[in-house]
Amino acid sequence: MNKDKFGRVAKDGLVDGGIGLDCLIELYRRCAEAIRPLLRMVSEAVATAEGKEHPDRSLGLNKRLELIHKSGYSDLVDCLDPRIRHAAWHAGVLYDKDRGVVKFEGANAGGFADFELS
Repeated sequence: MNKDKFGRVAKDGLVDGGIGLDCLIELYRRCAEAIRPLLRMVSEAVATAEGKEHPDRSLGLNKRLELIHKSGYSDLVDCLDPRIRHAAWHAGVLYDKDRGVVKFEGANAGGFADFELS
């Protein structure tokens, strides 16, 4: 599925913004899901480096990110925004073409406020 989406975005010529953004956001969500095992390893490595107890193995992506952000190694995960992943997972991505923004809604269920990106 990711290969198909990369193919759509990478083809020669113009790609409609709605299609391109939809593909990129879906790829972002899928990549965030795919790195869960790596994120578990990174959060444990950060705990070891800081002399802290390893996080509980049952912690989810958001809690692990939160722990890393509270450490001296927060820049390792600056590129990962769990709000985007969560909204995309729940089909809460809308496009306001007139204003030139992407709205991420329904994120409240994940403990995040709805937000927009230009």
